[in-house]
Amino acid sequence: MDCGEWTVDNSNRQENVGLEQTYSSLQTVLEIMGLNKASDFEEAWQSFCKSIGLPMQISELVAADKDEVIKSVAEPVNMARLSNNPRRLSKVDIYNITDSAF
Repeated sequence: MDCGEWTVDNSNRQENVGLEQTYSSLQTVLEIMGLNKASDFEEAWQSFCKSIGLPMQISELVAADKDEVIKSVAEPVNMARLSNNPRRLSKVDIYNITDSAF
């Protein structure tokens, strides 16, 4: 299943999470959201969040130093708890995701 930059395939998936299970779960989410393809998810999710007034950027929630906020969010992430995530993530990935949310 093509999910843009977040595509999960054999090169980046967790060893304990099969692709069929991952694709099936993603397909269920798409069906619940009334979407036909994964590439429509980001826009639909952002639209939903805006419709309920949920801020889309960390900077909308806090007026603190960006580097301090990123560190305070990324540092305590328990990497072992991410083992059920379909895609393998490193600490660098966590920092990058947090930075992009700012």
